[in-house]
Parts: sequence; C-alpha cells; structure tokens
Amino acid sequence: MRPQTKRNKGGRAFGYRYPRIIEILEEVKSHCEPGEENSVFVYGSQIRGNAIPESDLDLMVMDEVPLYRKILAITDEISEKYKIPISVQFASSYCFKNSIAAFWREVRYYAKSLPEAMALISAQK
Repeated sequence: MRPQTKRNKGGRAFGYRYPRIIEILEEVKSHCEPGEENSVFVYGSQIRGNAIPESDLDLMVMDEVPLYRKILAITDEISEKYKIPISVQFASSYCFKNSIAAFWREVRYYAKSLPEAMALISAQK
C-alpha cells in the first residue's frame, strides 16, 4: 500500500515521491555501460517532487539509440517489479536544447541526468 499524500486545500497532492525511486534508478543505471548513465535523464513529477501515488516515472534517453533500446527493453520488467509505470522517451540533444515548445522548456528546466537525480533524491530523504 502506498503512503497517504499531503493535499492542499483544493485536494491536489503535493510533496509525494515514490518511496523506492532510488532503487529503480539504481536498477536502470545497472544496465548502463560506464558513462552512459549521463545520457539518461529523469524528468516529470517524480523529480519535481509533486507526484501523486498514481504518477509514472519519466525517463529520457539523449542521442543514444542503442541505450534507448536497452532501457526500453527493461522498463516493463522494472515497472512490474516496483508497481510503477515507467515512460521512456528518446530525444536528440538538438531538439532538447533548441525546441521552443512548452514540453521541451519544462523538460530543460527540470530534467536531471541519472546521477544528478539520484544525488538530489538521496539528499532530500
């Protein structure tokens, strides 16, 4: 059972993060070759810290097609193991750096590489 979340006056959840997120990120990292973990980014509500219990984990792989395929291949197993949906996107660094679409602006602002995300989440526990 997932823990109760704090809610604001409007009933919107805040301050929640999936309790085993570090374990999941460690498992993803274990499938990366040395240095590849810097091409995997965590974005979305889990990294912002405003997830709700039903939130997914958003991952983005930058420029590395073989790594994207490898991460994509393991996410169903990891998702089933930890009971959390995992979304994996592929992006080119050009699109990531230059797109003016709202989605990309938000991803640029919040996304953290796998090592950065793990350090940030560990520090907040």
